[in-house]
Amino acid sequence: GQLWFCRNVEDWKSAGKSPQSQIAAAVKDGVTAVVINDRELARSAGIPAYWVPDVDDALYDAASAVRASVACRAVVVLGSADQSPMKDLLARMARSSLRVHTESYAEWKTPQVMASLANLRLDYQLEIIEVATGVRPNVARHRLRAIAPDICVYASCRKDPAVNDKIYGDVVGTLAACIDGLRPGGLCILNSASEGHDRLVGEIRARSGDVAIQTFGLREQDQARLCTMNYDLSAGFWLIESDILGSRIGYRLMASDDDTEAPLLSVGALLALLNLGCDDLSEAVGTLLDAEG
Repeated sequence: GQLWFCRNVEDWKSAGKSPQSQIAAAVKDGVTAVVINDRELARSAGIPAYWVPDVDDALYDAASAVRASVACRAVVVLGSADQSPMKDLLARMARSSLRVHTESYAEWKTPQVMASLANLRLDYQLEIIEVATGVRPNVARHRLRAIAPDICVYASCRKDPAVNDKIYGDVVGTLAACIDGLRPGGLCILNSASEGHDRLVGEIRARSGDVAIQTFGLREQDQARLCTMNYDLSAGFWLIESDILGSRIGYRLMASDDDTEAPLLSVGALLALLNLGCDDLSEAVGTLLDAEG
């Protein structure tokens, strides 16, 4: 069965929909119990119903309790862009050696983050979760502290041309605030080729002088470096040469020729995997030729 944290009652009422009918439809889809903030609906739901004053708070508390009970490691994927493709690449490769939990949502605000955590099982070894951060550090910290990640991977911190400099500064500051949710001894992995990288590093260092930082990019000093990338038009994949923590790794990545960010993102994902203890990357990079992901 499914326990449903129902956050929709006020929206239904505003739209002129019958909450009772909506709950009945959810029961047909497999819901067997509901957490709800409407006492009358809780009494008439027709399934086990638990009234709470605030459904979002109840979901946060439940998700935090589940996360605390599951000993898996967690990687949070952050950024102003490219979070979803980075998360997908990392999950695809990690599944070659670990029992991975990850979910897909149209957005990754607090309810979606908590839903992912609430769905953790005891046998999972790794949670990979994307988190939207916006421009409110307190909200970002609230999400990250529930996850307690081992690694924060910053896919990109480039500036959206549609936002002004003030908002962009708030975006970078909020991304930096996410380190407050890291577990002790946690690691930040940053894209050094991204616009705004130096600014993000400065913001992180201003918050913590001793948090560990590794980088992926195009520079000799990066812990993970994209050495070469060439596209094979006839086969439809990228031919990539990389250097990950001193080891030269060549592989092929199934992606379109206009997806020029994917090769570098894959290098960052490999760096995260090595830091998770996945020392043999041959099976991991083999998954990158799977067009279905």
